[in-house]
Amino acid sequence: VCSSDLDVECDFLAKNEFATPLGAEQLSLKTVKEGYPKTKKDLYQYDVIISSDIPFNYFSDEQIQWTVDFVAKHGGGFAMVGGYDAFGEGKYSKTPIDRMLPVEMNAFDDHVNDVDFKWQLTDEAWSHPIMQLEKDDAKNREAWAKLPSFHGFSRTTRPKPAATTLAVVADEAY
Repeated sequence: VCSSDLDVECDFLAKNEFATPLGAEQLSLKTVKEGYPKTKKDLYQYDVIISSDIPFNYFSDEQIQWTVDFVAKHGGGFAMVGGYDAFGEGKYSKTPIDRMLPVEMNAFDDHVNDVDFKWQLTDEAWSHPIMQLEKDDAKNREAWAKLPSFHGFSRTTRPKPAATTLAVVADEAY
């Protein structure tokens, strides 16, 4: 269980045994090679895949196709968070994963290091259900203002035509 919500179960995978997330000492952590589902049926037991800092080549061609089918045919969720081995730097550009993401990614060298920043929510974000930390608008804005900064990010070139942009990093800052 990865949260105080007892209905949420999480499996954590790392690119290698040395890439351990903070607070993971109590987790049963497996490498991608050991822990990523070995069949489409096994993958479909999940609701959401959150990929962070795992290179494209850690997955087999079958696993990539199952992941795309998981979203397109099964209705599962997929989010790529970023990191040194995500997006372009992780070699995802021009792959099936790239085609399903809502942003156009740079082909390589897209990670901006040593930068602390906060998301700037767009006007559309304030009314979007996924961005509601609080039901009351004023309290929601207050909650977002209190969130800690992120450190580093992966550049993208633009949102794809059907995407809704909910948050950005200020261009003028980087």
